[in-house]
This record gives sequence, C-alpha cells and structure tokens, in this order.
Amino acid sequence: MPFMLGQRWISNTENELGLGTVVAQDARMVTLLFSASGENRLYARSAAPITRVIFNPGDTVTSHEGWQLLIDIIEEKEGLLTYIGTSLDNSETGCTLRKVLLDSKLTFSKPQDHLLAGQIDRMDRFVLRYRARKSYSEQFRAPWNALRGIRASFIPINYISPPRWARATPRAS
Repeated sequence: MPFMLGQRWISNTENELGLGTVVAQDARMVTLLFSASGENRLYARSAAPITRVIFNPGDTVTSHEGWQLLIDIIEEKEGLLTYIGTSLDNSETGCTLRKVLLDSKLTFSKPQDHLLAGQIDRMDRFVLRYRARKSYSEQFRAPWNALRGIRASFIPINYISPPRWARATPRAS
C-alpha cells in the first residue's frame, strides 16, 4: 500500500478509534495517530488492517471545526486529497477542505458505510461465512430441530428397567 504523511485511514479491526492520520513511516512500518481517541497504532506496511478513506462527489463531510461540505470536486496532489464544494452551513460555493482537516470522529457503523468506504473482506472469507450460515440454516430445517439445545442425554438401553406392571412376580397359590 502506498502511504503518504497526512493521509487519512480507518482501522478495519478497531472502528471505534475514528479516522487516523499517517504520522510516520519507514520501509516496513507505518504509524497512524487516531486523534479522536488519542491513540497511536504501529502497523506492518504489508499487512495493515486499515482502509484509506476517500469520499466521492456528492458526499457530505465534516471538518474538525464542525462545518459541513458537500463535495463537488476532488483534487489530489502528492497523494493528499483536497475536497472542493459547497458549505452547508452558509451555502458558500468553492470552499476547500483538505483531507487532513476532516473530523477525526468519523466511524463507519452501518454495513452500507463499510461498503461505500471500501471496507470489504476478501472473497475467501466471504465464502467461509456464507457456508457457515448455510450450514446453520440447514440445521434449523432438519427434522430433529426440536432436539437442538436440549439439556438431556440418551440413556443406554441396558440401564432401562421394565415398568413395574410388566415385571414378572411369582404369585402364591
């Protein structure tokens, strides 16, 4: 992954950290500062569980100062993005918001947010989850579904004694 100082990324595994900023990098590691939570995370460049956050024209973003921008145009310079659009607070057009100045409290909590942000799993993980859910669903449709989850065990047949009325008792004549 190409990392540049100042780029904004979000953690796939710790979504509650908010939006992180690349603050240091070397040949093997990259450091992200998550301002909203005050946390630093050090990731291996080759296997970092993070996704770069890039908004599209038509999206609404919030600055760290709290004002909102409806994105019209995206400019990229040296790996850093600048959003140009209309301020929703005062309807001023042509406002610019550098990606570094985005609100750090951004989180993706709904599935459609993850999808739109490109936070999706690899296909083999999807197939594994799909097969597990399919198997689970088939268990509910099985004829022995009523036995799922009961707290009982089978008693071996040699331990079962016949009912009292069926026992042969000698009669005195």
